[in-house]
Amino acid sequence: RRVDAAAGEVSTVAGSARGRRDGDADAAQFASPYGVAAGADGWSLYVTDEENDAVRAIDLTSRRVTTLAGAAAAGDGSRGFADGSFEAARFNKPAGIAATKDGKLLIVADAGNHAIRLLDLEKRVVTTIAGDGAAGAGAFADGNASAARFNRPTGVALSPDGHLLYVADAFNDQVRQVIVRMPATLVAKAAPPQQPGQAANATLPPPAVDSAPATTLSPSPSPSPP
Repeated sequence: RRVDAAAGEVSTVAGSARGRRDGDADAAQFASPYGVAAGADGWSLYVTDEENDAVRAIDLTSRRVTTLAGAAAAGDGSRGFADGSFEAARFNKPAGIAATKDGKLLIVADAGNHAIRLLDLEKRVVTTIAGDGAAGAGAFADGNASAARFNRPTGVALSPDGHLLYVADAFNDQVRQVIVRMPATLVAKAAPPQQPGQAANATLPPPAVDSAPATTLSPSPSPSPP
């Protein structure tokens, strides 16, 4: 829905009934849309369609809805955990979503897979940048992003400079902090000196690149890393 705070009006942007359908915004269908992120171009909206296990796009100019990635993109409705092309990738109840300022990348909290996923809109590829799909007792670990573990992450937000990612790790009752390092779009940056209330930092690397330790924000001061 669109909320015009100045006019005090609410209108529907897209969606007609529960289901899975692309096309005209008035006829398109979603199943529990969860997160929304605005694209850098000003006319694209990206939506995590939780029960369809997909990431959808809304073109506000043409008023068309398309499926970017996930089960609905392949048309088979299968839920899972797989990286690869937009058609091959699988999600499990994707929740929070954030877009980079240049509009080239999306970051998704894949809640049911207990992982953070990256969508490259130019290459049309999905990769997992943190989390291993495991949850349950003991599903919490800081450190290298490939070894870090989450338990149903539901929200993500990028800092204004794009170098820090904050994750709401719902079932671990934690807010996690991640240093973002991605090729071409975002450049690695040393973490600023820590202040009271900050912990050390996690690092999300591009695929096949080693990362620095990952940690959790805490209410007490932590020593600065060497």
